[in-house]
Amino acid sequence: MQAWLTGLHQVFGFELAAFSAAQVPALMQLSALIQSGTMLTRTLQVLTIFLLASMGLYGQTGFERGYVVNLKNDTLYGRVKDRRPEPFSRIYQKVRFKTDGAYLARKYKPSQILGYTTGHRVYESVGIETIGFLLKTRYVLNSTSQKSFLRVIEKDSLSYYHWEYIDNESSVIDYIPLLHEKGRTEMVRVTQGILGLKKKALTEYFSDCPELVRKIEEKEMRTPEDVMASYGNLCEGEN
Repeated sequence: MQAWLTGLHQVFGFELAAFSAAQVPALMQLSALIQSGTMLTRTLQVLTIFLLASMGLYGQTGFERGYVVNLKNDTLYGRVKDRRPEPFSRIYQKVRFKTDGAYLARKYKPSQILGYTTGHRVYESVGIETIGFLLKTRYVLNSTSQKSFLRVIEKDSLSYYHWEYIDNESSVIDYIPLLHEKGRTEMVRVTQGILGLKKKALTEYFSDCPELVRKIEEKEMRTPEDVMASYGNLCEGEN
């Protein structure tokens, strides 16, 4: 069985880990038939191989080296997949994780782990809810709220996150840029698309740092990175 699968891997680039638990028994039966010679023609064998490829090849792609951090704060290393790539993007509600050498992936929802890393992307599991009033949306942190995976762009006294989602019109992955000041129970959205910085929301959020507020109001900053860079110099001594 293993030798035959190794041959498939060499030809098509996939392995047993690509298949679900339900598919593995069928794989083994087909392997036995091929090895016993009861398959009538080479054509049927080739067709079987392509059928298996269609079952498993797509599921195997997209895994990257990474790790998950469980609720005991233990780091488990392996391969991680959290999305389906373009052109038909999808962000999984449960991240897929395989330890090295494992055949099958285990799925984790945000409430089951503290976070994960896949490739160069780092995510935290955060209890967050949106509260809308008139045209204003608040991003409130609450440990009892439904948890979501937020991408960590920078982590410090002021942290920068991306809350990723699928754009309904383009079907590509977009994000809401959020800042969080350490110790606070609320995040603030930094920009609103092409409109640039959300000046009113930011000046309210950083009201205890007058110099940063001034720079925002006078348009000396235009990006989340500008706010992050200025915060350390202007605000940390104020708090």
